[in-house]
Amino acid sequence: MRPSVLKLTAAAVLFVVAILFAGRCSKPKLPPLNTSRHSDVGCAMAEETSRLLEGRGSVVAIVPKASFSMPLVDAQFKSFRKHLPKGITLEAVESIRLEEVGPLEGLLTPDIYLRVAGEHITADAIVSFVGLGVFSESDLARVEAEMPPLHVISVNVRVPLHLLEEGVIEAAVVPRGSMGVIGHRASVASVSESFNRLYEIISTDRL
Repeated sequence: MRPSVLKLTAAAVLFVVAILFAGRCSKPKLPPLNTSRHSDVGCAMAEETSRLLEGRGSVVAIVPKASFSMPLVDAQFKSFRKHLPKGITLEAVESIRLEEVGPLEGLLTPDIYLRVAGEHITADAIVSFVGLGVFSESDLARVEAEMPPLHVISVNVRVPLHLLEEGVIEAAVVPRGSMGVIGHRASVASVSESFNRLYEIISTDRL
């Protein structure tokens, strides 16, 4: 190979390497995920569930399932399981398939809740790690009194008040201020100040 050809080849390789390096350097760095705060969310829900069940009973968890990782939900669920007292058993874990990266709100439809509640009628509560779909009046009419109530982690959107009034939801972790001044706990001692600043716990016995 001629020297001039070698020089051109080397220059071309260097040019491609420079483009790749520049592209890598120009990509914005994403902020680290705050898994510790979401661990606090799971801890707070475990404490509230224990309080409402007086430390004894059984619960069913509803979690999203996907082919990709979901570190925030994983942190919530792991912490929830860790902080459940020995008197409360995790009867089953039901999953809702998530096909692509996106919000978890709306995944728990009335049909899914009614199916899970019907299959686990003896459970004392269903703890959902995905957001609720819309419950219409006809959906509420299908909810039977003995069905286990929902304990909902909904850290991005508000929980409809009428679902608490109807007893479908018994407890929820929601963004602070999204429910006005309705029966929120001022703080949770076992979690971080950032959790108490951002979120609050609402429940039917505080309405």
